[in-house]
Amino acid sequence: MEWINRYTELLNAQGVGYLRFGNLVLREYGQIIIPIGPIIQENPSVDVDEKKLLRELKGKLAWWSYAKENLGSDGWFAVIKTEATELSDYKSANIRNQVKKGLLNNIVKRISLEFLIENGYPVYKKTLEGYGKKETKSEINFNLELSKYTGFEDIIHFWGIFCGNELIGYSVVYCYDKQEANISEIRINPNFHKAYPLYALIHIISLEYLTKSGFNCISDGYRNIMHPTNIQELLIQKFGFIKTPLFLEMAIKNPYKIIAIFLYKIRFIATFSTSIKAVFSLLSIEKQQKKATDLG
Repeated sequence: MEWINRYTELLNAQGVGYLRFGNLVLREYGQIIIPIGPIIQENPSVDVDEKKLLRELKGKLAWWSYAKENLGSDGWFAVIKTEATELSDYKSANIRNQVKKGLLNNIVKRISLEFLIENGYPVYKKTLEGYGKKETKSEINFNLELSKYTGFEDIIHFWGIFCGNELIGYSVVYCYDKQEANISEIRINPNFHKAYPLYALIHIISLEYLTKSGFNCISDGYRNIMHPTNIQELLIQKFGFIKTPLFLEMAIKNPYKIIAIFLYKIRFIATFSTSIKAVFSLLSIEKQQKKATDLG
């Protein structure tokens, strides 16, 4: 698990709080505490001290997950791909044609962090505007956040999508030794949708990490419960990604835990924000999975 040392160095450099419990590293991420590392891990080798976790790190809610038997596919899961797909092996002629168009219209290649800092902001802004978001980071903040990856391009890879000479999209990939290449972020200018840039990106990344570099898997992370796109469904339906069930664990800081449980009970008779609904989803998954594993 050499990745742990390198990623804790990254978190230290970025000024991000974290705690380690054996093979599990949990980090601050806004109002929540999330795991960092390969998406499919074993049960933490050291018990998670929930009181310490919620006391020492900034966050009202923490979650982590690991492999366990007797889990259904509709609960908490990872979205992964373990074998690259050659162009001739996609399951339908339609998908093959879409990938071909993507490769014909676009060039996908690794880019430097410096290049992304200099050229990435217009793509970021157009992407979020395409989601209907009126407020975005300023260019200064965008570049400042990217600059925190300086010195870590061995574990954080940056990919660019070019249509002609124009950068129309980019992706950020977290590499955990050879265990996993995690597609952490994808931004594509929606004005170029008909050029199929996403298809080119996924095809090239798949070949690069699974065939050329010998990674065990690539992933699109965990189940999306509040993301504005349907990219995971597309990856599963067209690119051979699969759902791998995981067991979800949660810890909620008091008094938020009491409030969350109360609101969960009345969730069908009131209107709540997207973030609160996401918490409800996590509570439902946790409850269902514990019941399933107890029965198993």
